[in-house]
Amino acid sequence: EFLGAYGKAHPVSYVGETSLAHNGYPVIDTPAGKLGTNICYDLVNPDTARGAARNGAQFIAAPSNDWPELYNKEYIMPMYRAIENRVALIKADTQYDSVIVDPFGRILSLASSPQGKEALVMAEVPIGTANTPQVMLGDWVGWLCLIGMILFILHEPIGKIWRRIRA
Repeated sequence: EFLGAYGKAHPVSYVGETSLAHNGYPVIDTPAGKLGTNICYDLVNPDTARGAARNGAQFIAAPSNDWPELYNKEYIMPMYRAIENRVALIKADTQYDSVIVDPFGRILSLASSPQGKEALVMAEVPIGTANTPQVMLGDWVGWLCLIGMILFILHEPIGKIWRRIRA
């Protein structure tokens, strides 16, 4: 049954992908909970999982078609997205790396192979709450940290200049 559409937010333009159908971050009510989706490279960008979590997703399904060189790297992104947004994440790759991650970033089931193979990952998955500062505040947390770091670095040089001016 067709329940809705998700248009890829971040196509891999250097390999020729385009996505004219990006339509926000739809969330679908299912018997298991509220389902959000991301597609492949969207998992690398934090805004896509955050958008689904903000819209109420408790778990995110992410189909992908990775390259063999990424078999031992790409299953890590779902861990980050799960922790940032406190949602369960299921990444189903066509052949190299599929993973199920709980809302705390713990891998519940993993199939990863440089040669590529058919695999089945299964796990009992607790659904998430999507209640982290990342979901509520978005990129402001990172920007505030960056501004704080810059102020910390500049505090001493600015203090020296200010003391010279006042002297």
